[in-house]
Amino acid sequence: MDEGLNGHVEYHLVSGDDHAHFTLDSELGTLRVASALDREQVTMDDAFDCFLFCSAVEQTPADVS
Repeated sequence: MDEGLNGHVEYHLVSGDDHAHFTLDSELGTLRVASALDREQVTMDDAFDCFLFCSAVEQTPADVS
């Protein structure tokens, strides 16, 4: 594991959260439910397409402010 400025990682939700049900802490990478998840409101087509794609990018010293 890198330390100091090289150890800074930034996290982002890339796709899959079309209804804004989740939040991702950009510094800690903690994924949380932001709104109620009601399986009765999900169509059968959507029920099988629940994939969240996240990215984790290590910052270089030039990127860190």
